[in-house]
Amino acid sequence: MKYEYKNITGLLTLFKSRNMQGIDETNEKTYQKNINTIQTIGYYKLKQYGYPFYNRETLTYSNISFKQLVDRYYRDQALKQEIFQIITDIETAINNQIANVLGEPGPYDYLSFGKWCQKNSKNRFLKNKYMDKYSVKKEELDFLSKLQYKIKKSNFEDLIEFKRNDSGNFFPPVWLMVNTLTFGESIHIIKLMSRRKREIIANFFDLDVVTFIKWIDLLNLIRNICCHNGDLVDIKLKTNPIVPRKYRQYLNISNIDGESLPHNFSMVVCVLLELMKCINPKHKIYNIFYRLDKLCSMGKYDKNKLAQNIGFKDYYSMKRMIFSFYEYQTIKFFPNGNIYVVNNHQKDTSHHNM
Repeated sequence: MKYEYKNITGLLTLFKSRNMQGIDETNEKTYQKNINTIQTIGYYKLKQYGYPFYNRETLTYSNISFKQLVDRYYRDQALKQEIFQIITDIETAINNQIANVLGEPGPYDYLSFGKWCQKNSKNRFLKNKYMDKYSVKKEELDFLSKLQYKIKKSNFEDLIEFKRNDSGNFFPPVWLMVNTLTFGESIHIIKLMSRRKREIIANFFDLDVVTFIKWIDLLNLIRNICCHNGDLVDIKLKTNPIVPRKYRQYLNISNIDGESLPHNFSMVVCVLLELMKCINPKHKIYNIFYRLDKLCSMGKYDKNKLAQNIGFKDYYSMKRMIFSFYEYQTIKFFPNGNIYVVNNHQKDTSHHNM
């Protein structure tokens, strides 16, 4: 492929030459708006959202206009905001579990990695790295060095108060420490833990350790996509997470034995549904459906086909799977878009507007 410089007008013309609909030079107002859009979002970012409608053999788009392409970009933005908030809730719950597990013997025991790390064996979650006393000590020194810097730069009010207070402790107690961690660092700490401590955290989410760590590794990837404005809805996973069999009836599984799962966004939804049930079973997770519904609404384009592209059996299966989150609740849908959810156990009722 030969790359050459094109100005903004040239990039818009390139879209049109590839059969992108709705680009009309004679409509000055709309045409200028399209130019401004490319200046703001960028040609390659918009092109990324057009791939599901792009024929790589003919190098042309079908059944999509420039406006629909831009709408698809902004609808994915809204989806990422929704997903990012859910992952943030899960991250917070994980950090609290780390604090509980590492803080039980004492608030500062986390500083001595030898007390809680896996030792004298290969760690399957760290590429089978052998965790002898030297490896454990190196992990400890690297961690404390980074923690020292984070404490110094933190604007977290309780850490600021900790620094003001001359307690004689250079590092904060574990429940303050976890607030300095990135999601990736929290996951790394769990991977470093002894088998028993990992099991305690995984059990909180009703999972085995292997499944739990694969899931949070996936969510860390998704979180980074949300933070760095990647294309989320069209994600293609290199490896699939372990998916509960109860969700397979909703997924776009190609082969008869049901073992070949789609490497698409539907896998992410499965993980979020299961983890959030343990954290907040009343979470408004149906908002994910609302965002996906918008992404599957592309004019006359088949909703079922677009739902299949992101890993669901069809549009209705996508809706059913997401609302299965409320399997212990009664759900009523109203013509105005309201959802009425009744918790059958606690009789808690509320109106939610989609």
